[in-house]
Amino acid sequence: MILSNNDVQENRQDQDAKIDEKAGNNRYSNRDIPTSKSITISSVVSHVFRRPYVSVPPDTPLLELGTYLATGHQIYVDGLIVARDKKLAGRIGGQHILDCLLRTTYDDWSTVKASELMEKSVSSLELDSSINDLLELFAGTKFALAPITNDGELIGSIGIRDLLPLVFESTLPIQVTTIGSRQILLKRDENVRTAIDTMLGNRIRNLVLTGDGNDTNTKGDYIINDRKILEFIFSYEGKKAIAGGIDSDAFSNIRVDSLDMISATHVPKSETVSVAANKLRDINTPALLTENQIITPWDLVMKTIWKKG
Repeated sequence: MILSNNDVQENRQDQDAKIDEKAGNNRYSNRDIPTSKSITISSVVSHVFRRPYVSVPPDTPLLELGTYLATGHQIYVDGLIVARDKKLAGRIGGQHILDCLLRTTYDDWSTVKASELMEKSVSSLELDSSINDLLELFAGTKFALAPITNDGELIGSIGIRDLLPLVFESTLPIQVTTIGSRQILLKRDENVRTAIDTMLGNRIRNLVLTGDGNDTNTKGDYIINDRKILEFIFSYEGKKAIAGGIDSDAFSNIRVDSLDMISATHVPKSETVSVAANKLRDINTPALLTENQIITPWDLVMKTIWKKG
């Protein structure tokens, strides 16, 4: 069961006051962006901790985890925190779910627990840590979700999308082509098993879909991501298809273009990272395309404001 931490909610006003006090006069300005080592989490994203803090206990079944990640609110798109009695236990992302789905049967979905899937060796950050500390944690784990504590108490989490407003407001004069990643292409008539294997093998969340086997057009008009795959798998139609298959072979019988593909948003190569960041603040736009590159929230944040070392 997905739980809202009632104790945290009861103390929300006190926590807000502490957050505001820590933010103090350290509000960031555009000129602060290049020195992210000196900008604290509380001064940039204090609003994040005024939204409901949601975590899942370690005994939450796979079926509930997958359903929540697939259909939950935008603030949980990057993953879920696993906790018990305000004690951090781990975190779970879409790829943890997909990997487990390939190794289990439909009957296992109600018995496999969060504790069996989660990444256990997780560090948390204090509210007064720097934005660069946060980005260092993202970079070191390749997981864009971080648990945040205030005076040692777990109060919430920050995903990489929470930092897109910072990039947008920075008005950095950097073109997206300088920070984009190579597109990983997949034919629209490929099956879901191939899509999942490709995502897991490349450690990516978004695939650019091109024409089917008879189509010579290689321009990506659609994107499919892990959230859309989970959305289908845990839907009524998806569960019916998987339950009728044998082990993970059922995924091989489902074509990618039968899923809810996302219409690709193309931007000119002269587009700035600030404008691109604003466009990606919409959860329905998981990535942008320009020529042979894909621009993701990870690209926009980690390749602009993170100061290595």
